[in-house]
Formats: sequence, structure tokens, C-alpha cells
Amino acid sequence: MTQKSEQTVGRLLEKLSKEKLVGFLVEYAESDAKFTNAVYARFRNPEFEEELDKIKNEIDHALAGVSDYRNRDSWGDAIFDVSYIVTEIKQRAEQGHIRLAFAELELLYRKLLENFGYQGECEITNETDDCIDIMCKIADKAVLTEDKDYIYRKCMELSKLEDGKDYGADYEDKLLEIAKKFVTPESRVNL
Repeated sequence: MTQKSEQTVGRLLEKLSKEKLVGFLVEYAESDAKFTNAVYARFRNPEFEEELDKIKNEIDHALAGVSDYRNRDSWGDAIFDVSYIVTEIKQRAEQGHIRLAFAELELLYRKLLENFGYQGECEITNETDDCIDIMCKIADKAVLTEDKDYIYRKCMELSKLEDGKDYGADYEDKLLEIAKKFVTPESRVNL
């Protein structure tokens, strides 16, 4: 979208009555699951387990065809799109739901690792690399002790995954770098 068309859309929306705008949003949300998820991610205070279940279903749906040979091209590349999931996770982090965003990203990372064996060096590798980068950015936003502890524990756990060691030469190192930010005297004893 160009800046001019964005300004035009903004002006158009500003002219609408609240009732018309809300009516349109409700109608659109009822017809588009991705839009509904974006609205929930932006405006609803999340229930941790409920949101994890929802994102797990979205991840499973997005990656359902990865291990299905009919959905791969001649190079073995997988056909899938997780961009809307990543956008939702980033929105969670921006809203300050750090632990939830990290937990959702962990689910995506684990599922991507599970599917490495079904494809060549391609999209899944790129998406997994992006997961690690986003984990680092989310960790940088952590200010609450419980968020920091959670990220530390999860990074230590994820760094031990064999698939991450087998397929991602530096995944373990990157996860340990994130965890290192949150080492405490208590956690150091448990190493």
C-alpha cells in the first residue's frame, strides 16, 4: 500500500460513525479467521493455556502438508505459510505478554524442528532461524522476573533438543546466548 492510499483509507475510516466501523469489523472478523485472530491478539487479555492451544492448532494447520510429499516441489521444499502466526506472536510481545509470546514461539520452533526431515535446506530452515532471532528480541523485552526465569528455563531446554543440534549448527549456541542474559546465582547452581 502506498502512503497516499494509506492516508486515503485513514481519512475514510475517520469519517465513518463508530457503529458503521464496528459493524464492518465484526462482519469482516466473522468471515476471516486470520483477521479474528489478529483482533484477539491485539485487544483481548489472553488466557495462557487457551492461547497456547489456539496457536498450536494454527501451527499444526499451517504445517500440515510439510511431511506430505504431494505438497513438495522437485527439490523437496515444503509449501507452508506461518507469517500470520509470527505476526500474532510479535503482537503478543508488543502488548507485554512476554511469557506467552515466548511460549508460542517455542511451539513453532519445536514443530519446525520436527519437520526438518521432510524437506531440503529451505523455508523451514529460514523460518527456524527467524524463530531464534525473534526469541532474542522477545527476551530483550523481558523485565519481569518470572518472564526472565521462564525464558531462561525454556532456552536451556530448547538448546538440548537433538534436532536443533543436528540441523541447526548454531541453534544451540544462540539459545544459550539468550539464556545467558538471565542466569542467576540460583540457576547457576542447577547447571
